[in-house]
Amino acid sequence: MLCSDSHRSYGAFAKANTLTHKKFNASKGQRTVDKVYHVQNVNNMDMRLRKFMDSFNGVATKYLQNYLNWFLVLEKIKNSTSKIKIITAIAFASNSAWYEHKQQIFNMLIRT
Repeated sequence: MLCSDSHRSYGAFAKANTLTHKKFNASKGQRTVDKVYHVQNVNNMDMRLRKFMDSFNGVATKYLQNYLNWFLVLEKIKNSTSKIKIITAIAFASNSAWYEHKQQIFNMLIRT
């Protein structure tokens, strides 16, 4: 299933990949199709990513994947209270932190 605006390139992509295409016309204010299909989740994720990236005042494309990884880790743990998840997120922010991270998890698992 592909949900998109009504640009013809999306229709061609859906046809070439044998996908059902649900399209809406955003310029006419249409945001949903059949009261079920929409792209608001994508728009919301885009807004959160832009806000995250704005705090860095620009990034080098060389490191873009690292910033995206950081953002996704933060997204996954934002509502978590698990100590292991939080420590994992902090550890993956730096490649050099792996050994310290492994030891912290080991110590936490022994205590529980």
